[in-house]
Amino acid sequence: MRGKLLNVFLFLCAVVSVAIFARSYAVFELNDAKAQSGANYVVAYLETPDVTNSTGTTVSGQTPFTVRLAGTLAPQITSVTVSLVNSASVIQPMHCINATIDTEFRWHAFCDTLGFSNGIYRIQLTAMAGSTAIMLVKSTGLPAEFGPLTIQNQFTFTQPGSNVISGSVPVSVSLSGDVLNARVHIAQSGSGDILDLQKTSGEPMRSSVWQRSLDTATFVNGTYSIALSFQSLNGTFRERVVTQTVTISNQTACTALWTCGEWSACSTSGIRTRSCSDGCGTTTTESQPCSTNTESNSTTTKQTSLGISITQPQAQTTVSELLALRAQVSGSAQAVTFFYMIPLSTVEYRIANASQSTTDPTVWTQTWNTRDVPNGSYFIVARASDSAGQTALSSPIGVAVLNQTTDATPSNTSDSPQAPATDTYTQPDTDGDGADDATELTLGTDATTPDATTTTDSIIRQIFTSDPDEAQAALNQLVDLGRLTQAQAEQIRTRLDQTAFEQPTRSGVEAPEKLKVRAILSAKPESNRSQFIISGVGPADSYVTLYIYSNPIVVTTQTDAQGNFEYTLDSNLLDGKHEVYVTVNDETGKIIEKSAPLTFFVRSAQAISEEEYLRGDVDVVTSGSQQMAQYIRIVAIIILSLIAALGIGWLIRKKSKPLNP
Repeated sequence: MRGKLLNVFLFLCAVVSVAIFARSYAVFELNDAKAQSGANYVVAYLETPDVTNSTGTTVSGQTPFTVRLAGTLAPQITSVTVSLVNSASVIQPMHCINATIDTEFRWHAFCDTLGFSNGIYRIQLTAMAGSTAIMLVKSTGLPAEFGPLTIQNQFTFTQPGSNVISGSVPVSVSLSGDVLNARVHIAQSGSGDILDLQKTSGEPMRSSVWQRSLDTATFVNGTYSIALSFQSLNGTFRERVVTQTVTISNQTACTALWTCGEWSACSTSGIRTRSCSDGCGTTTTESQPCSTNTESNSTTTKQTSLGISITQPQAQTTVSELLALRAQVSGSAQAVTFFYMIPLSTVEYRIANASQSTTDPTVWTQTWNTRDVPNGSYFIVARASDSAGQTALSSPIGVAVLNQTTDATPSNTSDSPQAPATDTYTQPDTDGDGADDATELTLGTDATTPDATTTTDSIIRQIFTSDPDEAQAALNQLVDLGRLTQAQAEQIRTRLDQTAFEQPTRSGVEAPEKLKVRAILSAKPESNRSQFIISGVGPADSYVTLYIYSNPIVVTTQTDAQGNFEYTLDSNLLDGKHEVYVTVNDETGKIIEKSAPLTFFVRSAQAISEEEYLRGDVDVVTSGSQQMAQYIRIVAIIILSLIAALGIGWLIRKKSKPLNP
């Protein structure tokens, strides 16, 4: 009986051993399958925006999207594509920026809705693991399609504020998001003029304001439509998204010669006078002492107690777009007007009346939109007048107008190449002191001379430091000194934010065929600092820039004749997820082209894979070594199980033997 029990026990031990082996082998095979191939789909959860409302969530501008990924292949996902499906089942991918995947496999990005017409859509998600397409499904097993989603962007003309306009008026539009560029089409019927707008303010991802001054004097009086068109962040043109009707009603156009009559006979008090006209129906009487030696019928120079000279722009300079004009006046001027003249002509064409500076009453300023004249050479003159009717004329300043020509109508969307997203625009800086001309005009400083001579000017230079706290402190000082209003300080701060340091997360065109980060390897330095070897490819025999995130470390290295580069980063990176880009920059630091980001993880000063990071591994071994170690563990389990079974059997047999008498 005992022998049978022993046999049964040994049989059970063998079964247990085989089961342990089979389970260990199955676990190994399962883990290996997860590591090598895994499932052919990933479950996706759309966390943001919330589309559980059956009536449809309303979004606008650059909307934040968050997609949580689950499944064995989730760690391998490198990108997610969000597409919108309209009522006609047309699928259109969204342009998403600032995309990241966190350690919990949540894909975050801001996706642009401005490239789509307002309406109701459904959301379709797809994904890539490197160059391999991965199926995304919902938790129910159905394809990852969510919705409904309602796009409701708003486009509003904030200026002109009146339906009847004249003179120089601002044209300003407000958008519920950011765009590459905006323009208005001004026409009575059919063809018309294009006015390119400039971004002046806005809240990133949520709004933007675009503005430009419109000189209505260049149009014939009548009724016009002003229609807004723009180019979304992915390069898609949206035309005539909103239209306003205005009536241009100008009085007599001031484009005539300033003329004066002959001097009168001297009065008993020794004064003579003459009558002058600006060609617009306005006349003035000039007077001077009879002892003054002047031509009796001069049309260009009159001796008065006033004096005026143009201090900006400098003579013989090339100008474009909006040109800041500045004149210095001696005497009590009541009005200052800027004119331009064509060489070899005596006709003076009015630009506009100037405004007197609130901080320096001797300075008068105005802006000339040089797009209102053809490219070529011009003379600029300024004329001052006082309450007594006396006038003074400045010496002419010669300039060359050179504007880039643009097509009258944006090209068709389907034929337009995609343009990179950008949140920056550049203001001209004539004197190169870091203060753009528009800012210097606001501050009352000289835009043609670098500012560094006075206490106030040194504060101005601090505005353009790379440290945002120092810049804000300098702006606050100028407000306290009365040089700026709070509103002006906020406008300057907005311009500084929009011309901030470029980063590949939002700038540059991705060029994977030219630029690539291949690998991040841990080095073994002699010092205690951690080192990482970054290798990749770029243009041959050229300099490339590496951006290592989170808080970017920016370095420059050189490629060899084959385009390969290798850079040793001597920096203690924090444990966690990091990204690295390689870019080609121009001489101003602007990013021209960039690679796709390479994501890597750091634990205990070693660069490891995402899977190893999530498992908590520190001692990283190769996949072959892991496989061998797993097999050794399985064999050890089997051997220990057999030894235990044999040992127990031997003890039972020994105890079951009868004692000899």
